[in-house]
Amino acid sequence: GIYGSKPGTIIRHNVFEEISGAGIHQYNQKEPAGGNCEFYGNIFRKPRKMTVRGSGREYYLDIIAWGEGGNLIFNNVFYGEGKRGGVSLNSRGNRVYNNTFVGSTFGVSFGAEKTGNHVVNNIFKDVNTFIVRPRDAIPAVIEHNIYYNTVVTPKWERGVGAADRDFDTYQKASGELNSHYVDPKLVADDDARLQVGSPAIDKGATLKQVTVDFKGVARPKDGYDIGAYEFDPAAAKQTPAATK
Repeated sequence: GIYGSKPGTIIRHNVFEEISGAGIHQYNQKEPAGGNCEFYGNIFRKPRKMTVRGSGREYYLDIIAWGEGGNLIFNNVFYGEGKRGGVSLNSRGNRVYNNTFVGSTFGVSFGAEKTGNHVVNNIFKDVNTFIVRPRDAIPAVIEHNIYYNTVVTPKWERGVGAADRDFDTYQKASGELNSHYVDPKLVADDDARLQVGSPAIDKGATLKQVTVDFKGVARPKDGYDIGAYEFDPAAAKQTPAATK
């Protein structure tokens, strides 16, 4: 993928396919180390498995946002196929807005003592662990997200050995009052656009940092939609096969 530490890097409109290791990795081995980057409008799909030579440790993740933090990560689509994690926030002050995760091993992971991260307006579907958050990773803003699983029991981690397995319990513990556990009604598991009647339509928080969607459609149209795509009635009437 793309591996670097230059502050202010912009990575946009790419397809990361059959990548071993990280798709995007902003690391923290030099000063200044990453930070204030923008990663948007990218697709991550068809992941390949890789282990670190000599250790057997898996190195398998779509976006590693380490370094100085303050990154804006939005309008990306992650197709994890049950093999790859989504976004690792081992840094402070990141904004993870309007992404769609389908089949990821986890959605968003917070680093220990890395505070001030925001995760807003994201869709998590068939993700093994939606949120991985150490207790000392708060305060964080996690709101206006949609969670839904059809293949595994729901799971939100909050501290070592602590996890919530149903949304009501998680919502009470986390205070994530404006999120929902409901089928987002995507066009298909490999097509993250919204169907007619999706509960993501007009239910997002309005974010000044995100003024268009994955396709460049202005946000909001009527209300502000959750996920990488604003609802497009014309596209929703087409079959997935007809749009590829």
